[in-house]
Amino acid sequence: MWLAHCVAGVGPTDPRFVADVQGLARRSLPSTRIAVVVPICVKCGEATKLIATANRWTKSSGLPCMAAAGVEYTASASSSDARLRSECEMLPSSDFVPRPGRMQDLANGDISADLIIYQEMEFVQRATAMRLFGRAAACFRNLAVVTAHLAHEDDSYPRAPNVMFYQLATELLKLRAYSYWVQLETDSVPLRPRWLEYLAARIPPRTDGFWVKGSAPRHHCSWCNLEEGYHINGNALYNARDEAFLAFIQRTWSFAGNHTEPYDVALFERARSSDRSTWTMLGGKSVGRLFQFSDVIVSYYWPIAFERAVRRYPCAVLLHGNHSRSHAQDLTSRLTSRAILQNAGRRL
Repeated sequence: MWLAHCVAGVGPTDPRFVADVQGLARRSLPSTRIAVVVPICVKCGEATKLIATANRWTKSSGLPCMAAAGVEYTASASSSDARLRSECEMLPSSDFVPRPGRMQDLANGDISADLIIYQEMEFVQRATAMRLFGRAAACFRNLAVVTAHLAHEDDSYPRAPNVMFYQLATELLKLRAYSYWVQLETDSVPLRPRWLEYLAARIPPRTDGFWVKGSAPRHHCSWCNLEEGYHINGNALYNARDEAFLAFIQRTWSFAGNHTEPYDVALFERARSSDRSTWTMLGGKSVGRLFQFSDVIVSYYWPIAFERAVRRYPCAVLLHGNHSRSHAQDLTSRLTSRAILQNAGRRL
């Protein structure tokens, strides 16, 4: 049964949002494994950052999969593949199928992906998102826009991104249309092409099962307390089917208070809160074992040149950090896009 939440001072989940998520199941094929979720806060100006994200994904250096490259798969990209194989023992998933058109196009064990643009209020339209992501859309079986329709009391920073995460995580886990989903905020920068294929190789059966797999902060954080400085960053891979993880998410949500604590910090702290020496047990599973550190999506807050990030993190395919120079280089295009949108006086 779909739950209309009213948790710890949070407004109830909007039925339009639930309908959006349920619609994902109607469009999903049985072998779909991954949802790539790009959350945007429209009121925070992230709709224009979505344009920068799409631009990065359509460049040869940031294409999600090889199928989008066509004849442009370059020698440098092949060299990047070779380095990941030799230094990191990482291979792109051989089971990944870009944009399968029919159910019979997918065999047992094949992996496909959906792209979900997730916004707190209605703004971005699906047709516009398809145009923005251009050839990168060829890597996804479906592109969907899901709107949270947040209650007024939740629709402000920092509550909005936290409530959005808990709501979507809860509904995806109840939906069970995907095995795993990956959350990529608009300040996540591809370091290497074929990053989606490499992420597809980091989920079972290629690896052990997990609830969360992502990077600890790789930067010095002088102002952080222990929990803020040591956790798995929210740009990560998440389990989308384990009922015990659903219970864990809902319990964390119910203890989240005013929802100003970042959801990724809250999840990690909840996992070790019962017994810090041995971690907690839930449903007969070790929570510590199910939170796995990996630099495949590396978290680095401070400015760093793109080339230096590639060298420093040879096993990473994406870099998350809103102060990275590679992110700042998109500033001009974002400002131009914002001016265009304001002049047009209409939605994306």
